[in-house]
Amino acid sequence: EADGENPKGELLAESLEAGFKAGGTQAEVLAASMEHYRSRDSMVNPFKIAGKKDFNFWFYLMGAWLTFYAGRIWQGTQGYNASATTPHEARMSNILATFRSLPIALFTVVLPLCAFAFFNSEAFAEQSAAARGFIDSVGNPNIARQMATPQALMAVLPAGLKGCLVALMLAAFISTNDTYMHSWGSIFIQDVVMPFRKEPFSQKAHMLALRLSILGVCAFIFVFSMIFRQTEYIVMFWNITGAIFTGGAGAVVIGGLYWKRGSTGAAWAAMVTGSTLSVGSIFLRQIHAAHPLANPVLAFIASKNGMVLAFWSSAIAVATYVLVSLIRGGSFNMDEMLHRGAYAVAEDKHDIATEPVRGWRALLGFTKEFSRADKWVYSLAVAWMLLQVGVFIIGTIYGLVADIPDTAWVTYWKFHLWAFFLLSAITAVWFLVGGLRDLREMFRRLSAVKLDEADDGVVAHESGQSQSNP
Repeated sequence: EADGENPKGELLAESLEAGFKAGGTQAEVLAASMEHYRSRDSMVNPFKIAGKKDFNFWFYLMGAWLTFYAGRIWQGTQGYNASATTPHEARMSNILATFRSLPIALFTVVLPLCAFAFFNSEAFAEQSAAARGFIDSVGNPNIARQMATPQALMAVLPAGLKGCLVALMLAAFISTNDTYMHSWGSIFIQDVVMPFRKEPFSQKAHMLALRLSILGVCAFIFVFSMIFRQTEYIVMFWNITGAIFTGGAGAVVIGGLYWKRGSTGAAWAAMVTGSTLSVGSIFLRQIHAAHPLANPVLAFIASKNGMVLAFWSSAIAVATYVLVSLIRGGSFNMDEMLHRGAYAVAEDKHDIATEPVRGWRALLGFTKEFSRADKWVYSLAVAWMLLQVGVFIIGTIYGLVADIPDTAWVTYWKFHLWAFFLLSAITAVWFLVGGLRDLREMFRRLSAVKLDEADDGVVAHESGQSQSNP
């Protein structure tokens, strides 16, 4: 069956037609066609994914670009990014995030694998038939095809373990949504409302405005969820909705911090371009899902997934930023903005040795702030990264010159998952003990801090530049 979303059926139909034209028997044609089909689309071999429409080579390549482009700029995590007491602690928290992501990656890979086994094993034929019946009853095909894992877990997990999983997902849901509600609610008041006020809020009015803004975010989430039509995989939806901000913000941050010709006008142009393209793409997909567009250009855009649309939104925003900066950019004093050289702030300096770091320490990026424990953690993170890069390079070269059978790839993925499982178990214990210790230290610091009632979150700054970086 060719469902329009994945061309597997079309590939099989083409090979069947070619086989019958060549005069083969029915059995020979079917066997050859299935072999051709398998060779184009493998579940385990990354070199055989030509038949995949969405999660193919380009998906991962564009994902790598967006990971670099949008690094550390997502507004939903700005509270975490800005909460470190020193620049070194901020750097180490980013390193620790390397290990924090391991259990999450393991969780999101193992559960779908269990679901795949559930739907394809004869041992679960009766239970999977009931689950398939429920999935088939879902009206929206884009939701139905993402219900496989939840239905499999509902069928195979015992009551106690099922409850633990639901509690875990509920906790993750609450921790994620309260972060976003507070982030977007406070961002709206601090960055949108307050700059237009001639007089600052009183403390009581400021708190009320923040609470109402957070409530407004909740209301928006509710209304949006009621009218939104699911048109693609959730991860694709994340990419295109995230690009509403990151599509232009990446160009603003990278250009503003590393290019002296970057200007405020270029920043606004990039933000407007990225946001407009992303929001427009979402609307086009919504319209096209309900009433297919007759315009071939608009229909072509609406047919692309969220990753593709997010990539092009960011690419066009970058081009816009560069073009406007070249036309109207100035020559900005980067040292003044970054408080370097003659503009260094004395309070930002720490009592550490100023001798330059040399040798292998400099190669690894060690500075004088690194303790012995920091060096071990940093070295382990670098070693893990280099190991994965080495496996990728060697595996890519070997896969291009030799045909690696699927059985070998299954063995590789087994070792890959066991490595993730072992490191995840160590990380869970490590972060539990360290997290409890740091939580106690956080409460100790909060009890000793002196609150400034006049601090309303506004960052005061001066600029004598006519063309200033944002």
